[in-house]
Amino acid sequence: MPISLTRNRALRQTQFYLLWAMLFINVTVGIGILAQASPMMQDMFHRTAIQAAAVVSLISIFNAGGRFLWASTSDYIGRRNTYLIFFATQFVLFLVIPGLAASGNWPIFQAALFTSSRCMEGGSPPYQHSLPTSSAPTTSARSTARGSRPGAPLPSWDR
Repeated sequence: MPISLTRNRALRQTQFYLLWAMLFINVTVGIGILAQASPMMQDMFHRTAIQAAAVVSLISIFNAGGRFLWASTSDYIGRRNTYLIFFATQFVLFLVIPGLAASGNWPIFQAALFTSSRCMEGGSPPYQHSLPTSSAPTTSARSTARGSRPGAPLPSWDR
């Protein structure tokens, strides 16, 4: 039987703040990459504006594909394991991407961007597709239906 927490009790849980921080980092870095993808392609890799736009389009396609990938993955390995995988993957990629850009390794750099983009969608808005189901085991159905707990982490995205 799941534990039922009110919003105020959930806000006193360490797990809530860890999830909030992970979502904040996920969204902040994701928006940063998307905002700078075209200038990066043009400045660092000497691509034309059209080539850079194509890469940004591919990043968006991978980002959208992340919704399906992580939702399906979660069905098989569970929500916590899914979060762990995509946030750990992003952590490593966010550390490696600057070095890949500096080295000029275009194919590996693109693969890293596309992979990190796929992970961004797992935790980013509309975050309602992932966070409420992660909080559901510790929230009563009535509380979740009223939206009391799932809405609490919104500031991690809507800053």
